[in-house]
Amino acid sequence: MTFPTAHQLTSSPAHQYISPIISATYNNPGTPPIPPFFSIFFIITGRCSNPGPKKTRFLRVTICTMFNSGQCYPTDERLHPFVHIMLHSQTDPLDLPSKTLDPWLRVWWDIRGRPFGWSLSSIRTASEDVVSMVSWVNRQPSLLSWFQSNQAFRAPAKWPPEVERAFAPLPLVTPWEYANACPPLPPGGCSSVWLSHQASILWCYSSGMPLSLLANHLCVPIESVEREMVRAVKLLRKHGPFVIWALDADTEFEDLAAGTGLPLMQRLQMHQKICKDPLRSPRHVFEPLMKNGRFWQRVRSGWYCSKAGSRKVRKNIMVAGPEL
Repeated sequence: MTFPTAHQLTSSPAHQYISPIISATYNNPGTPPIPPFFSIFFIITGRCSNPGPKKTRFLRVTICTMFNSGQCYPTDERLHPFVHIMLHSQTDPLDLPSKTLDPWLRVWWDIRGRPFGWSLSSIRTASEDVVSMVSWVNRQPSLLSWFQSNQAFRAPAKWPPEVERAFAPLPLVTPWEYANACPPLPPGGCSSVWLSHQASILWCYSSGMPLSLLANHLCVPIESVEREMVRAVKLLRKHGPFVIWALDADTEFEDLAAGTGLPLMQRLQMHQKICKDPLRSPRHVFEPLMKNGRFWQRVRSGWYCSKAGSRKVRKNIMVAGPEL
């Protein structure tokens, strides 16, 4: 390998940055020559040390939508279940930067004033976007106490007894699994199933809201809250993507539709969706299986073997487990 000479280095554009090193090296015969990578490093450093042009500053604008509270919004609004329940409060209108859960997680963070006790996905909403939402929560003592408590966005250990029995004949889905998997990301099947009033109550309970708070917030008896949760589970039991997800069968060695008499191509299409993410599959894909008597006979008898571990949920965990 040939090393650069002093003339080659001093004639380069970065001579002003490396000349002290060159003179120190070549004026002392005992000093080894400068390796090429060392020369290149200083040349690059010399060129990058010049200040570049200033970056263009952008103005960040957030558009909020005002929602009247004290009413039940239809599923066409595509509100997150938590937002749906919050808007049932008999109080002032509410400005929302989005219809998702993300702004409420920022509200929670700002009210608590300290980090969470578990790893949470990054919150995209800024604090200045939820100032009015924080004030809205502060004007409701029972809701504010929940945001400040350790129950907030922490799944309970189990469902109420009536709700738990409603999952049969499907395997029991834990509140933590439901809160972090539902509603599924688009396309996600039928919004009337995931975003209904009943399903919204079910999700809020799975995120840590107790029955007493839900009853107080909705201005209904606790028994009514439990009945709505049972209705939500019964509707989910008829929804193909949820049924397949709840079964959580080990499809690596088993075809759920085998022996049901369904056409081969139809079974292959189902198997492909099951292996990816059944919750995000269109409803019509599993509709033939939902109407198949042999399939339900196997479900009731416990024919299908479940995978080891918990069911598949979102990568971004929004609700902590009860053990935390």
